[in-house]
Amino acid sequence: MNSVIHKIKLKNFKNNSGSLLSLKEIFSLINVKNSFIIKSTKNKVRGNHAHKKATQIMCCLKGKVKVVIKNSDNQKVFLLKEEKNYCLFVPKCNWTQIQFLKKSIILVLSSEKYSENEYIRKYSDFLNYKKK
Repeated sequence: MNSVIHKIKLKNFKNNSGSLLSLKEIFSLINVKNSFIIKSTKNKVRGNHAHKKATQIMCCLKGKVKVVIKNSDNQKVFLLKEEKNYCLFVPKCNWTQIQFLKKSIILVLSSEKYSENEYIRKYSDFLNYKKK
């Protein structure tokens, strides 16, 4: 499995009646065991946690979000917009913060079923976990 944070370009098939985005690339990257939609308004922040085992893919369905990903070595910032047809691949053990730049909806696909024990919710605990 790929362990590098990166954007995934979705294939867009357009005609005069609309467009269809293929998720084929996503399902070849992870075995999806959980999925959810997050809705929020401008200037709200979600996330602020890391996952011990879960790899996730985030897609902006409506609006615009800034995703800040930190590990113990560096920080990367990604902008996801509905009209760009990109998703973001986030491997396990990365601290993730989602900033909603306008009223937005994101789809998150996860490689793990939900378990509260899987989350790291304090940044200091995350840094200690990364040292192990």
